[in-house]
Amino acid sequence: LKTKIPLKLHSYPTIQILNPHTISQKQQLFFFVNLLYSILTLKLISLYPRHQNQYLARTKTMKNLSLLVLLLFCLNATSQNLVVNNTGVNSDPINLATNVLSGGGLVVYNVTSSGLNDQQIGYYSSGTAAIGSASGIAISTGNVLDAGLSNTSAALGPNLGASGATDADILQLTGASPASDWYILEFDFIPQGNQISMKYDFASEESQDYVCSNQADGFAVLISGPGFAGTFSSGGERISLVPSSTNPVGINSINNGVTGTFGTPGGCLGTGASPYYNANTDSLMEFNGYTDLLTLNASVECEQVYHMRILLFDRGSKNYDSGIFLAERSFTSNGTGVYDNPIYQDSVVVEGCAPYNFSIYNVAGFSNDVINLSITGTATNGVDYNTIANPMVLPVGEDYFLLQINPINDGIAEGTEY
Repeated sequence: LKTKIPLKLHSYPTIQILNPHTISQKQQLFFFVNLLYSILTLKLISLYPRHQNQYLARTKTMKNLSLLVLLLFCLNATSQNLVVNNTGVNSDPINLATNVLSGGGLVVYNVTSSGLNDQQIGYYSSGTAAIGSASGIAISTGNVLDAGLSNTSAALGPNLGASGATDADILQLTGASPASDWYILEFDFIPQGNQISMKYDFASEESQDYVCSNQADGFAVLISGPGFAGTFSSGGERISLVPSSTNPVGINSINNGVTGTFGTPGGCLGTGASPYYNANTDSLMEFNGYTDLLTLNASVECEQVYHMRILLFDRGSKNYDSGIFLAERSFTSNGTGVYDNPIYQDSVVVEGCAPYNFSIYNVAGFSNDVINLSITGTATNGVDYNTIANPMVLPVGEDYFLLQINPINDGIAEGTEY
């Protein structure tokens, strides 16, 4: 722009370059408008220099306003409350277990539940800031919709009226003391690999007042099937454990380290504040405290049937609710990887389990195509897995070819090979 007066660059509007991938569309639009306003101001100054102070004052006001709006947008973007929906399929345990929780490398079926589906289970979203996982299944000992409220009450939660739990596993977990407002989600599953994992949070209104109490609410994930011989039903074992510990996840194992009003000194599993505990200071959900996003793991046998039970129940006060959040698509097995252009998912194949499938397509059909393979790694072709021809010839006229890598179950402990 041409000007009729000497320019003092520091006195004129400045433009900050922002990464468009880190700001919202609303922010981008606002800064675009602000940019146009700044350009217009410079043009007016060049045409009417006598009024430059007036124009610059208006630009400064515009700049301050833009900073205020940016701050509000940032606060809104990082302070999203947890959202819970339990209408329609969002309260259907079958849909939630098979289509939300189940990730890959396993099959989930025979889903059943015990509790009030229309009140205690639902689908949560916008959970990253509140609990560390974006979406998944929410289960509560009260009305699950309350989990999405701001934390304005230390004991908000309805008494659902369910008391005197008779489930054998709950009675074992409580030592036969009364439990109420319970919910049980259970299902069978068949893993394709030899390991399973699932991510979850445990949260509670009792995470302060009931620390070190024998009446604290309870939670457990149990697994039964080949290789398990625990004391719960059907030989089930508890696999929801504090990381690097044999202690079960709960209020008495993950907390702030301070004995609660209804607790007893020495009533906790361990001493001091747990590194996996978080106080709900942001009030992005209802519960007073919650765990980190934890991962449970278990060794299994591929292609065998297992049963999982997820239990949650009230003890002591029915008005101090607890909840669990099962991260979406986080229940997985290390079964097989799949190469199916254009998506590649690297994974693990296990001896005696499902093979690795590498699919090759050509919609126009192959024409005696020859592919020379570069086979490297510590696993030996034809010894550790089935023999793969090299070079590989794709059949004429076909539009699909399946290359299968199937580890040979030799019974030798060889560790991980690649």
